[in-house]
Amino acid sequence: MAIRSGWLTELVDDVERSSAEKTDHFMRLGGMASPPTTHLLSKHARQAYLGCVSIRPFYRGTDAAAAVTTLGLLPSVATATHLVVVWEYAALNVALQSAGDPFPSGLVVLDASLDGHTVRWNPFLMHVGPGRGDGLTTVLPEWGTPVHYPDGWLPDPRRGRWPSNG
Repeated sequence: MAIRSGWLTELVDDVERSSAEKTDHFMRLGGMASPPTTHLLSKHARQAYLGCVSIRPFYRGTDAAAAVTTLGLLPSVATATHLVVVWEYAALNVALQSAGDPFPSGLVVLDASLDGHTVRWNPFLMHVGPGRGDGLTTVLPEWGTPVHYPDGWLPDPRRGRWPSNG
């Protein structure tokens, strides 16, 4: 894996941190995971952070798979040199109707460039929180210790399970 410059690593760290905060907020608000999102970065641009795109609401099965494929549309036409793709592992596998349920809960942050990638795993345990007046249940995530896997395998539902939630 190529060594990243300090400012780029800091920017990816910021995306990871804010994505975990957003996921925590959505869980506590209504028990839902934040949608899978792709962040575009460029080491050649004056402003390194080019923007992000999240997927549309979707139904389980083939619609979920079609929605996820849209995450690659903007990066395919942008001048990004670096992508940070974020998703909640268990929620996406359930939506894709992957084999192997139950899936461990955790935020996956794929830090990818043209010359390498790092898979960042931010595990959490879910505890049922107080109900809301509108019938939704809240979730209180208990975050574990994040782990980084330089050039780690990418979580593909057909390849097996992710590491533990420790």
